[in-house]
Amino acid sequence: MGKFWLRAEYILTKFDKRYISPNHIVKGIFRKLNRLLNVLTEYAINIILLFFGSEKLAKYLIIKLEPKDYMNQWFLQPFNGQFVRLKHVINLCDDFKPTVCIETGTYRGSTTILLATLASRFTYSIEINNKIYLQAKARLQNLDQKIQLINGDSAEEIEILLKNLSPIENQLLVYLDAHWGEILPIQDEIKVLCNWGGKFLAIIDDFCIPTDSGFSFDVYSGVPIGLNLIPEYNGLEVWISTINSGLETGAKRGTAYIFSSGLSREFSASAMTNLKQIR
Repeated sequence: MGKFWLRAEYILTKFDKRYISPNHIVKGIFRKLNRLLNVLTEYAINIILLFFGSEKLAKYLIIKLEPKDYMNQWFLQPFNGQFVRLKHVINLCDDFKPTVCIETGTYRGSTTILLATLASRFTYSIEINNKIYLQAKARLQNLDQKIQLINGDSAEEIEILLKNLSPIENQLLVYLDAHWGEILPIQDEIKVLCNWGGKFLAIIDDFCIPTDSGFSFDVYSGVPIGLNLIPEYNGLEVWISTINSGLETGAKRGTAYIFSSGLSREFSASAMTNLKQIR
């Protein structure tokens, strides 16, 4: 602690105190320390979840942790740091028990690590940007027992993966977050999943929630990510959360839950709590 204050005193001597007050400098240092603590917390929790975890342990941790402490660094946290979304997913997976998880849009791999605790067999994450893919691969290089990262087009890679997955023996949890820049693969991704023929629950990030403007969403070439992109065939059901955006944490991006035909009827009432069907 003594070194910390010596460092703070040194910094103060390097600035004109007429323009930057000591109080301002100290507050800045504490902000950096807080950010570092959040990063360390995220790594610790992710490692616990991956190596010792199950959906029950994940749920226990989420209940015990304070959302404001764990979720404020949304870009480092699973599901954009959105506590309500995370609880929905864990509740659904308690019933669904996916054998395989597929993520499109790896980014930093924070959600990837959580998904690996929810799949009983394996987790695949697809990233089209080579630089981001390599960064995520380096970050997760010691955690590859249940995770495979893939560099490529999400719709094409999902189709390749599903050719080797039996629709009878597997049920999928899919997180669709590959839309970026001019890339909007959601329709193709969902069509591939429907053509597979098995049970799947797909979660779409950045979705337009027409009843709650507090949730932000993405628009590509004038086309919002919303119901307009969900194919109206194969009995697909679209559900959203009924919990107000004011109670969400993190990035507060809209979320859609897409159930394959008839799947929603297999969930318990507790798993579907605070979810409503919009189509």
